[in-house]
Amino acid sequence: LQQMLPRGMFGMWQFDYINKWWKVKDEKNVLLLHYSDAKKDLPGTVKQLADFYGVKLTNKEKDTVVEKCSFDYMKNNTHLFNYQLPLNSGFEGKRIMTNGSMTRKGINGEGKIVFSDKDKATWEKAEEEEFGDDPAKLHWARNGSL
Repeated sequence: LQQMLPRGMFGMWQFDYINKWWKVKDEKNVLLLHYSDAKKDLPGTVKQLADFYGVKLTNKEKDTVVEKCSFDYMKNNTHLFNYQLPLNSGFEGKRIMTNGSMTRKGINGEGKIVFSDKDKATWEKAEEEEFGDDPAKLHWARNGSL
């Protein structure tokens, strides 16, 4: 948790990322997506992406994309989602992940189960400090849906 907080080693993945992209979210060449929105409405997210890129999908093509982005597909094809190191000749097997490590449960909000109340309060305080200047940004960071 400490490394994911602002100024932690991985704080840029959440806090810096959101703060930087939020400034340009209304530009015509920016599409801000949130994982929870894709979980709530995967077909809608696929349509949103296709529209953004100007891609016309037939119903069959859209259904194929939705199916291949679904948790069930990923769970049944875990080998497709393992990071590999193809140019690292010294790394045995060229894989840095085991099957299934990227497709665990297919749920959003697992951190609410894993972290203590103190950890959750620490995270919420960091969110308020980093995103509290804009209630819409704070809401989006926590919940998605602009």
